[in-house]
Amino acid sequence: MDSFYGFERSPLPLDLILEIREAMKRGDFDKRIVKRTPYSVDVDAAELECGHTRPVAVEYEKGKDEPEHLYCRECRALWISSL
Repeated sequence: MDSFYGFERSPLPLDLILEIREAMKRGDFDKRIVKRTPYSVDVDAAELECGHTRPVAVEYEKGKDEPEHLYCRECRALWISSL
């Protein structure tokens, strides 16, 4: 099976996939937002403490807090490539 409901099978070995998931659960790739710049009505560009930038939705609901940290896919990719 090459895809499952549109998801492609990872070329990574199973033990590495499980190690990555554990790192994600620990928050190893969660980075503090250091700057937010409006990009559109619904999205800001968030600069993270690691230097990477990613989009973040603007929260419009009353009482809902804006996130202080975001998950960084670039940091995860760099971590995987270093193994």
